[in-house]
Amino acid sequence: MINMMNHLLYIGENPIKIKNGGDWINKRNILVLQQIYEADFSIYDVKYENKFVTFTNLLMNYMSGLSITTTSLILEKIKEDKITAVFLASSRYGKIAKIIKRKFPYITIYIFFHNIEKHYISENCRVNPSWKNRMISSVIAYNERMSCLYGDYFIVLNQRDQLLLKSYYNIESTFLLPTTFIDKYDPTKKRTIDIEHTFTILFVGFAFFANIEGVTWFIENICPALRNYRLQIVGSGMDTKFTSSNNIEVHGFVDDLADFYYNADLVILPIFSGGGMKTKTAEALMYGCPIVGTKEAFEGYELDYERVGGVANTKEEMIDRIETLQMNLDKRIEAGKYARTIFEQKYEFSRTVEILKNRML
Repeated sequence: MINMMNHLLYIGENPIKIKNGGDWINKRNILVLQQIYEADFSIYDVKYENKFVTFTNLLMNYMSGLSITTTSLILEKIKEDKITAVFLASSRYGKIAKIIKRKFPYITIYIFFHNIEKHYISENCRVNPSWKNRMISSVIAYNERMSCLYGDYFIVLNQRDQLLLKSYYNIESTFLLPTTFIDKYDPTKKRTIDIEHTFTILFVGFAFFANIEGVTWFIENICPALRNYRLQIVGSGMDTKFTSSNNIEVHGFVDDLADFYYNADLVILPIFSGGGMKTKTAEALMYGCPIVGTKEAFEGYELDYERVGGVANTKEEMIDRIETLQMNLDKRIEAGKYARTIFEQKYEFSRTVEILKNRML
């Protein structure tokens, strides 16, 4: 059980707007820790600065908004507030883990892994082999290595990351903390499903390499084979990467995704690269949407792929799964019901509270 004598300091961004899955997981972790620790919880909100400052900090192995200045302020806060434990929002904060542990060796350091960054950046460099990514990858590798050397407890999202952590760093994860969501579903808003209207297919995700790769593949390989459909693409920056056309409707950042999910007949997740768990999968489960996705999209989720819609790793499989759901109304309804059931059982917010209460010391 948690030692409530601890005064825990969370170091990381406290996002106001949730622009992507990483933002939500950070916010989720903050909300859970606040609920558990109450008055014994503090946040040091790390903010990104301009591109010049960020680049300068990278040259000194600082990442994700950290710098000499912010590090100094954090050390002062630890001393003044008599902090006894630190929760680092990302393994990219390894340099400050090293500095904290050397200055305050008694402090317990929790490292949260959104993914195993060494694996994630190798995927990014494979898809986008730019000089910028190669430079950043060396800084990420340094920070994650420092996280593993100076952290005390290591929290990962799924079993794959657990195995990668062991493979890359010979470190055993302390426990798994899967993606979860605060349940926002309103059953009165889910539209009546029928066979007459234009079949609405939804993709949600911001403009990063794996999403761009997947949506491009879907438009080029799957869309030409479909009939009587509408594809909606929604996510921060996606309107700069894709263009609306007769059957394709592109939106950038929106404050509330609910209406898109309520009006979707199917959520598609054609993701071939990346790491961690795909937050958009949990969100689609929450809204009771049938899902057709690749194996990567379902990584870390414990569910029956066929009952939720289907797993599809090839062009032929993707077309077959989509057409089956488009033509089979009963199967679509059952897939939506199953999605809600799995969400409520395994991926609702209270599950995170339960896990952390039982596992953090």
